[in-house]
Amino acid sequence: IEFGVQIAVGPFTKWFRPQMIVGPRMLTPEGPTLVFTVASSEYVGLMWIAQVFASEFFPRGVVIDGRQIRVDLAAMVPPGAARNLLPHLRDLSARTAPGVVLIGFDLKVEQS
Repeated sequence: IEFGVQIAVGPFTKWFRPQMIVGPRMLTPEGPTLVFTVASSEYVGLMWIAQVFASEFFPRGVVIDGRQIRVDLAAMVPPGAARNLLPHLRDLSARTAPGVVLIGFDLKVEQS
């Protein structure tokens, strides 16, 4: 999938459009995590800069490690109904289609 990212420093702005690979399995031992890997080698330097400043500019739950961007969904979901569903996840996956990222999930539902 291709992402569009605009970076602005003072009066200067620049658009970047890296190709990203979306990790198909999202349910990890650490919890539900969406993993993007930068496929475009020309963005390695930009990823290093983003990694240095990630904690200042990205929301909680977003971690940049080399060419990977990991999004911890549990850290980003606000308290409420959606957060209550996270412990019941049994499978979480992602795939892409032109223009979209499709996320599938299975929940364990216990009957009383």
